[in-house]
Amino acid sequence: MFTPLVSIIVPIYKTRQYIEQCLSSLINQTYQNLELILIDDGNTDDTLEYLTKIAQEDTRIRVFSQENKGLSASRNIGLSYAKGEWVFFVDSDDWIEKETIETCIHAISNDDFDLVFFDYMREFGTISKPVHLFNQSKEFNEIECRNLRRRMIGPYRSELTTPTKLYSLSTAWKLYKREIAKKYSFVDTKIIGTAEDALFNIQYYQDVKKALYLHYPFYHYRRNNENSVTAKGKILLSQQLLELFKLIKQLISSPEEEEAYYNLIAVELYQLGLNEIHIDTSFMNRYKKIKSILSSDLYKKSLQALSLRYFPLHWKIFFFNAKYKLYFLFYLSLYVLDFARYLSTKIK
Repeated sequence: MFTPLVSIIVPIYKTRQYIEQCLSSLINQTYQNLELILIDDGNTDDTLEYLTKIAQEDTRIRVFSQENKGLSASRNIGLSYAKGEWVFFVDSDDWIEKETIETCIHAISNDDFDLVFFDYMREFGTISKPVHLFNQSKEFNEIECRNLRRRMIGPYRSELTTPTKLYSLSTAWKLYKREIAKKYSFVDTKIIGTAEDALFNIQYYQDVKKALYLHYPFYHYRRNNENSVTAKGKILLSQQLLELFKLIKQLISSPEEEEAYYNLIAVELYQLGLNEIHIDTSFMNRYKKIKSILSSDLYKKSLQALSLRYFPLHWKIFFFNAKYKLYFLFYLSLYVLDFARYLSTKIK
């Protein structure tokens, strides 16, 4: 019977109100051959005390405590301690369905896969919205896996029709082979922002020969409004994106990946623009900063190469304003899209 050890790594920082739900979903998995690696990342409340207590009740749990080093460092440390053939990352304010690991392991028991991934639910308070990556469960061969990797680098041609799904394939909520995962590491979010998952996956997919996708939302991703870019702007985001682009460029290996790379830079103007309009400064300072970004050489180059033909009308207008330096219209369109996105989280 195929029952490999699975290591579940959970970095924990300032999520005390959610951690019990998260850990309950892991401890009560229908698949039992697990080790839970819990990283207390410098919590100052009773989190460590709670983790120590539950570790005494379940021998599968190992707790490690450290000074606050951030999400990426915690994942890397957890990976260094992992003993399982497979590794799974869970954020401590999220949770998974109780049959998640068993379903994944059962699905790969008769074949040699390097990766398993699946859909997820976006949780907005009492509202749940599924994110379906494909229309049905599917196996991906080596050539198809290279295309998945290219999609993680950036959208290509018809994929530009849904620019807001830029990172839907790039989350860390996957079942990874430890022997591959340990070759790479997560880059500090202080350096590249919150795209550390995408960069790790782009690297990991260099070694993927066969992957399995399961058409079911096993993972529940909690969207905390206080942490969203629309809650408050991140002053360093523009610089962090430039660092991310530099690292991704080093991994490009084909003309298609290069086109996708420059599309990525152009499409990221949406998130970057939303961030800038929420920076706590004057209207004029925000406007000047957005104008400066659109005028920079890297974004100008990416916008010049960007084809508008694949975008739906509202995105076509948005990127038309950016492409042709209609700065004020671009600035106003950010507020319109921001409000539309806010409404989408309030309406079932």
